[in-house]
Amino acid sequence: RYSGGTATVDSVGLAGGAAAESDEELRERLLQRIRNPPMGGSVSDYIRWSLEVPGIARAWVKPNSGEINHVVVYVAGGDNIVPNST
Repeated sequence: RYSGGTATVDSVGLAGGAAAESDEELRERLLQRIRNPPMGGSVSDYIRWSLEVPGIARAWVKPNSGEINHVVVYVAGGDNIVPNST
């Protein structure tokens, strides 16, 4: 899973990069994908696309926002679901 880290390889070996995904995180992501396969723009697709952005830890979707062809996606990073300046 890409999370924005940069890795380098030299004569010493591999350095840098992003923190490794834990087995539990991998398992949860795999189960989520099995339970919610890609559907070309379903609610689960918007959630998955949001979670692929580095720094986004949670996502919610309001599919019928009151306007035709509009979807509202709410996102949060980490454990803090209260938005901040970033």
